[in-house]
Amino acid sequence: MKLLHAFGFTLVLSAIILLLLPACAKKGLEELEEEEQRIINKYLADNNISAETRTEGGIYFIETKAGTGISPVKDNYVVINYVGRYLLDGSIRETNYDSLRDEWAIAPRLENYYFGPMKLLYGYSMPGINEALSMMKEGGKATAIIPSDKANYDYKPLVYDLELVRVIEDLKRYEDSVINVYSGKYYGDTARIDTVGIWTRIDDAPATTNIFDSGDTLFFNFDAKMIDGFGDSVVAERIFDSNEGEDPLKYVYGQNFLNSGQMLRLQNNQLVKGLKTALDSLDISNGMKFSVLMTYDQAFGANGFIHEVDKYVIMPPYQSIEYDIEVTAIKPE
Repeated sequence: MKLLHAFGFTLVLSAIILLLLPACAKKGLEELEEEEQRIINKYLADNNISAETRTEGGIYFIETKAGTGISPVKDNYVVINYVGRYLLDGSIRETNYDSLRDEWAIAPRLENYYFGPMKLLYGYSMPGINEALSMMKEGGKATAIIPSDKANYDYKPLVYDLELVRVIEDLKRYEDSVINVYSGKYYGDTARIDTVGIWTRIDDAPATTNIFDSGDTLFFNFDAKMIDGFGDSVVAERIFDSNEGEDPLKYVYGQNFLNSGQMLRLQNNQLVKGLKTALDSLDISNGMKFSVLMTYDQAFGANGFIHEVDKYVIMPPYQSIEYDIEVTAIKPE
């Protein structure tokens, strides 16, 4: 199953399809177009929306809160909140609101889905979304009614509620500034491992001579969090992965993989580079609690992390992350 995601579709031009269809099929398509327009007109009437809100691009755009910042242009990144629904029955097509998870029929199938403010490259979404965002300013909110010829060419019109949280003109520079603020506040330069983008902070280190070393197996629990800077302050509140309620993970010193679990922290069964470096560099003792902060190039890189089958975003590009680790046992080789 390919996930129907507005922010990554390849669209097929309906005009080309029409040229290839016989007359009877064209008549059927005309009936579908008429039915779609009827659905749109009814929605406009039921919600007291003027047909004059229709743009030159063909969507219906209603600004609900005026923004005060800049508007996005091609190759900017945007941070948005959104919920997209089918106009006919109001069912959710997609959303990034965790509060709507129970209303989204396919949500249980989307393991590690990227809930929370969505960071994405502007200009490469469905045409209706692109046009709506182009008419918004940073901090604004709007509703866009999108006919299917500006979406998925399936004769199913959509309505999207959009919030443009932030426009990012240079994503790498932006993410560098975010982690500089966060590391300075919670770690400090002395916590940095050499000159690479990894910082460590020891929160609890019981006195012991049992230190994790070559050939040993480390058992640990963890929470993995995203470092977000799109609000008024830089925070690490979004947990994107955790083994809460599961057995501790097992990691053998110096190896590149974990001995248990097929979870997000693995890329082809490999630990992310920054976490491996930290585990092999620190004097880790049994019962120790510590945190590891890393830049995107020590984590999921400039491309982020995409679900292999359904192609939805699990980790956005240039994303700094933090691991909170609790050691439960160290066993000798």
